[in-house]
Amino acid sequence: EKEIIGFALEEAVRLTKSRVGYLHFVNPDQGTLQLFTWSKTALEECSATEEKHYPVSEAGIWADCLRTLRPVIHNDYQGLEEKSGLPEGHFPVYRHMSIPVFDRNRAVAVAGVGNKEELYGQTDADRLTLFMSTMWSILRRLRTEESLQKAKQMAEDASRAKSEFLSHMSHELRTPLNGIYGFFQLIARKIDRGEADVKKLREMAEQGLASSRHLIAIVNDLLDLSRIEAGRIELDIRALNLGEVLDQMGSRTASLAEAKGLELSIDCPERGYTVRADRKYLDQVLFNLVGNAVKFTDRGRIGISCRQIDENYAEVRVSDTGCGIVPSDLERIFDRFEMVTGRGRLAEGTGLGLTISKKLVEMMGGAICARSTPGSGSDFYFTLPLIHVAKEAKYGKSYDS
Repeated sequence: EKEIIGFALEEAVRLTKSRVGYLHFVNPDQGTLQLFTWSKTALEECSATEEKHYPVSEAGIWADCLRTLRPVIHNDYQGLEEKSGLPEGHFPVYRHMSIPVFDRNRAVAVAGVGNKEELYGQTDADRLTLFMSTMWSILRRLRTEESLQKAKQMAEDASRAKSEFLSHMSHELRTPLNGIYGFFQLIARKIDRGEADVKKLREMAEQGLASSRHLIAIVNDLLDLSRIEAGRIELDIRALNLGEVLDQMGSRTASLAEAKGLELSIDCPERGYTVRADRKYLDQVLFNLVGNAVKFTDRGRIGISCRQIDENYAEVRVSDTGCGIVPSDLERIFDRFEMVTGRGRLAEGTGLGLTISKKLVEMMGGAICARSTPGSGSDFYFTLPLIHVAKEAKYGKSYDS
């Protein structure tokens, strides 16, 4: 675009036999202008510090064409009483002509030339208008092509991600289903053969139950995402003590950390912060984040903490000392249909937990983000609206393996 506009402006200066030229874009509010470029000769002659933005109401007579929506010629610029003067270091202006550039009856730019040796006439205005309108048509087509290309790329990326997700999901569903089917087959076979060892049957039943729980979790994730995107989730927003919520989540997830030999710690003010949230979905977000932290951490610790970040919001942080996430994956970790594998191992589960967590946090009036260093661990943060702030006395509770 810069090359096209620069070429067009230089040609406009040449065609009108002018000495200088400029182009300003009109912002969408139609009330302000943004300087895009001067001609080379103008830059050579001018040492004034130019402002990049101008309110139309305060712009000089050079912007009269925008106020009148027609070409304006000032052949005796120095003799005009209404001119507001020139900034220090600005080249002197003797003659001036400016025209509005339209896109579907809406002004999108102001192009101007100045200091022609002869008087500017209607022919000059017509040439400048035709030339700059053609330039804008080329720009608009270029922008349309770029937008279509971006949209095409986004559609292809979404299709690819969706295909990968469905392929992964079919594997995730098939694995527990095959396990459940296989365990029931073995149980039936042992009963038919009279080999009904209660201990063995119980072990197979437990394995079948584990596969069933895995399958239920997958289906629940899919149903949750479907309900959220269809707008069928109804929140029960209440005042919740964040310290109590985190303490109970620590008790609930302590066994997960203990099974891997990890330390789980809670750090929050003694009376916590009172936030506006849905307890059921807040627990779901916390369980997703803590579960991921445990899953991707082989040694070290998991930390859950909260703090006040300003007078309106409290922040919850779930940190780990796990394998971390590479930057390219971190940028898309909350996207739907994205199976991030950048934490040092193959993706596990549905890959929907973070997508669902992001949507739930936003529905409760907060925001969620993540920071990570590959090989050192990750930090997930989310905010919730505050109702009031409790005392700042600190306490800590830890669950050691």
